Amino acid sequence: NIYSLIVAVIGAVVVLWAYHQFSARRTL
Repeated sequence: NIYSLIVAVIGAVVVLWAYHQFSARRTL
């Protein structure tokens, strides 16, 4: 399903963004 695919992509982007934000705060 296209909708599920889009949701999966957006979810992956959000997770990666959150991970980088957490990593930056952790490093700082």
